[in-house]
Amino acid sequence: MKCSFDFDSTLSLKNVQKFAKRLLKEGVEVWIVTSRASERPNNPDFNKDLFLVSDSLGIPRQQIHFTEHKDKHIFLKYNNFLFHLDDDVI
Repeated sequence: MKCSFDFDSTLSLKNVQKFAKRLLKEGVEVWIVTSRASERPNNPDFNKDLFLVSDSLGIPRQQIHFTEHKDKHIFLKYNNFLFHLDDDVI
């Protein structure tokens, strides 16, 4: 069983991180699916905030998917997620 979280204004929030941590403890595979780009030229620390949270929760980096500003539902549709938590309509 796996679920996913958007990062900005979702998993970046402490109360949502607490929920994700609980899911992880229960054995749920937790992913981050974000419309962010994986990198930004001339800014190597662009995703530092995201990686700090994922590392602190224990979400492996291979379970972070950057959609590069494309709609998230395309990735989510074909990867069998139980749910995706987001502050935007996807």
